[in-house]
Amino acid sequence: TDLLGAQHVRQCTEFTIRKEVFTPFEILHQATAMNAEILMEPDRLGCIREGAFADLLVVDGNPLEDISLLERDGAALPVIIRKGEMVKCELDVSEGAVRAFSWPAS
Repeated sequence: TDLLGAQHVRQCTEFTIRKEVFTPFEILHQATAMNAEILMEPDRLGCIREGAFADLLVVDGNPLEDISLLERDGAALPVIIRKGEMVKCELDVSEGAVRAFSWPAS
């Protein structure tokens, strides 16, 4: 949800509120793949694949165990990639470190 005005401060509590009804997996599915299906863009949104929009978060922890990791104003997000561009990086991304975590081309 995108909240404006006085409600903007509640933006980061959305997942905690949803947690009362949904599991963390369901919440993440709703925020990604389900929205892609609603927008009729399942091949470009809410997925990680060649040709898809590259909006990615690296989470310091497991949001399936603690969904509140996504509600800390980015404190648990050391890397944020928006539209394929890294907009936040608090990790070592030297060439050697990146190569160590790169997947082989298929």
